[in-house]
Amino acid sequence: MTISVIIPVYNAENFLNECLNSIINQTYENLEIICINDGSTDNSLNILKKFSKKDTRIKIFTTDNCGQGSARNLGLNNASGEYISFIDADDWIRLDTYEILYSKIYQSDLDLLFFQMINFIDSTGEFIETDLYNYSSLIDNFERDVPFSSCNIGDLLFNIAVCPVSKLYKKSFLDKNNIRFPENIIFEDNIFFYDVFLKANLISYVDEQLYFRRRHANSITQNITNKSFDIVPATNKLLLLFKKNDWYDKYKTGLINHSFSMILEWFFKANIIISEDFYKFIKENFLGFDNFKLDFFIYLNDKNLKIFKLFLSNDYYLDFISEYEYENINYTCSNSANYNYLVSVIIPIYNNKFLIRRTIMSLMHQSIGFENIEVILIDDKSNDGTLDILKDYSNNYDNIKLIELQNNTGSSGTPRNVGLYESSSDYVMFLDHDDFFEVNALEELYVKINIHNSDVAFGTYSVINNSKFNDIYYSNEKSGYFNSLVDNERFIGFPPPSIWTKLFRKEFLLNNNILFPTILGEDAIFMIKVFLNASGIIYLKDTLVCFHDLNKNSTTNNVTLKYLSEGLVSEKYLYDYFVNLDKEYLFRYRCECNLNFFLSQFLRSNLSKKDIIEILPIFRWFILKCDSLDFVPNGYNNRLLFKYIINDDADSIYDFKNKLILSKKKYFIKRLFPKKWIDFFKKVVIKFKI
Repeated sequence: MTISVIIPVYNAENFLNECLNSIINQTYENLEIICINDGSTDNSLNILKKFSKKDTRIKIFTTDNCGQGSARNLGLNNASGEYISFIDADDWIRLDTYEILYSKIYQSDLDLLFFQMINFIDSTGEFIETDLYNYSSLIDNFERDVPFSSCNIGDLLFNIAVCPVSKLYKKSFLDKNNIRFPENIIFEDNIFFYDVFLKANLISYVDEQLYFRRRHANSITQNITNKSFDIVPATNKLLLLFKKNDWYDKYKTGLINHSFSMILEWFFKANIIISEDFYKFIKENFLGFDNFKLDFFIYLNDKNLKIFKLFLSNDYYLDFISEYEYENINYTCSNSANYNYLVSVIIPIYNNKFLIRRTIMSLMHQSIGFENIEVILIDDKSNDGTLDILKDYSNNYDNIKLIELQNNTGSSGTPRNVGLYESSSDYVMFLDHDDFFEVNALEELYVKINIHNSDVAFGTYSVINNSKFNDIYYSNEKSGYFNSLVDNERFIGFPPPSIWTKLFRKEFLLNNNILFPTILGEDAIFMIKVFLNASGIIYLKDTLVCFHDLNKNSTTNNVTLKYLSEGLVSEKYLYDYFVNLDKEYLFRYRCECNLNFFLSQFLRSNLSKKDIIEILPIFRWFILKCDSLDFVPNGYNNRLLFKYIINDDADSIYDFKNKLILSKKKYFIKRLFPKKWIDFFKKVVIKFKI
């Protein structure tokens, strides 16, 4: 009896030798080894040819790159063996694997035979064992030597690993039931597995770890791209498969929760750049929000149902994730004294033991009276001793409320949202943990917002950079009282969001469901929603409110891929938001405000070539919007970068950034070692022949 071993191969040159050696050296030799070169562009095909010359059991098929499903089907359609095994080209198997499996599947005349698999972490050399890949759910419920069928699997069905590589199949069973992999999508394993398992009459397992699954940086399961959107059509196919075969009613509770959980798993893994597109794709294409919607409402468990409802109630990913993060945050809260405070000041804090006292001190000296201020300190899981300082303040002052988040959130958005809901005053302000207020800031804003019965009042700020103070004034912008945004649409871009300069009517924020997104760039989104909904806006451009400290730990001074990506994603969100309101024209103010900012920050960053390639699509989208509105950057460097981005030229962008970095280093060396010093050292070297 022959076992046909089917191996899809795509750019696997680093691992292919080990994979093939583990197969050709099997103790069971009656093998047909079918290698599908799936459009590889590396040395994989040459490796296959080298092996085929020394082992005639190897057959090579070459196709354009169509994915694993198509490659495996090609192998199935050309296999002549009685049994089928699938192996991924970056994995390998134990040398006695097929001897063990053949003996079991042949003696019991099985349709399907499971065997155990173990993870190998390529970067560390570790072997990681899991209950899922050990098929513990089968071993715990079925005897090893007694074949079983799917009819008595019950609730265990969705606790079984679906990967095709840790199973041996009877070829005639697959052909009789016309079972093949879906093509042109990834996640094809799910449909194939359930089609096989629920139609198989005789099933068993081998409780030995025979297969080694390599986890490495280029694994499909480690890379989340737009191709990951395939989880949606794959899940749809799974729902329809169960319907078509009359399995749906029997398994619908498990199926519905499994289907939605699969989508959530990959959705939550996605990076911020593709999350909005992924979110919309799910909402528009997933059958759970369409044909199966009522059943999903009925059969989803409580946790999944809550998320399902958030999908339905939010049009945009950033709104969805803001509510999701808030609803799932765990925290403890000390109660401030029962007092009618005039203003609540909300301060998210993470690892800031050196500056937090200055921040709190600025509140203690407010002219409005410290006793009239509710101070809400939200510790975002600090680990540098900051929390001990906050506890001292909370214990010594009745008006200081301490909130301790159980897990670090990574941004100010969720802590601010928690503080907003926990505040007790009619008015709220937000302050960063390393900034501080001018002594009369709260009083001036509080008086003005009440005189005009407005929703928001704000002033200006001073930036502290390298111990130098720079007052920020926008002298050409209109100031004073405005009934609404219609009176001054330039608020969309000018002045910048500067959330720490603004006093808000709390009821207005809550009634309009205005929350902070959980990403960098959250201030702009929050403030634009404020301006679009506010009745009464006060801008006091000559009133200094806050000192904004650009210290070495400041987000603005640390330009990372995350920083730039999330800022640009915020702009994309705002554009879509304006379009939805039929106010697309407002986006020109965002371009005017941020074009030079993003270009300059990008040039300050230390992004790698890989980072540049990742961020380029969203950056180019923003630049093209600015270009369509005839905005031109300031400065030679910004204009050149602008041109490269429009041309989608990642190579030139990378080279240009490297040249700038090199020129800065040369400038630094010249400053450090003046020319006369260098000339002196040269003379010394020549004179003494050093």
